[in-house]
Amino acid sequence: MREAIAEESFQGARPRLVRGDVEAGLARSSRMISGEFEFAGQEHFYLETHAALAHVDEAEQIFVQSSTQHPSETQEIVAHVLGRPSHEVTVQCLRMGGGFGGRRCSRTAWPRSPPWARCSPAAPVRLRLNRTQDLTMTGKRHGFHARWRVGFDEEGRLQALDATLTADGG
Repeated sequence: MREAIAEESFQGARPRLVRGDVEAGLARSSRMISGEFEFAGQEHFYLETHAALAHVDEAEQIFVQSSTQHPSETQEIVAHVLGRPSHEVTVQCLRMGGGFGGRRCSRTAWPRSPPWARCSPAAPVRLRLNRTQDLTMTGKRHGFHARWRVGFDEEGRLQALDATLTADGG
């Protein structure tokens, strides 16, 4: 990641948030700290692996109960896999907690699994990934590189912060 930063080799948008005059805030600060920190990607490692149950209801609609954090994306993918329009697929997420972002959009591979194609009125489909499958299919939280300068007054009140966060999205 350091090489990519040095070469300014970035992909996608590079949003900036600026408020006030950082350099003036740092100049008037009586104390300043700065640093650099880098951490690698991290497995979300939620307790329960991805799971879903799908059946065809009496109106020939697909009803999916899923452990997703992104039901609309799951709906779109399941509809695509089954060759149906999205409005014929309903996705319900009962309770969600402790997914740490890992059930949002990093799991687009599992609804593409072959069992979905066999879903019919006579055959509901249940899919639960074991830990190895889940770790392999869902990916990781991106690693980051952070560089910062922070200025404080004599009472320890923040005067200025200049921080650059770079995600390892590749």
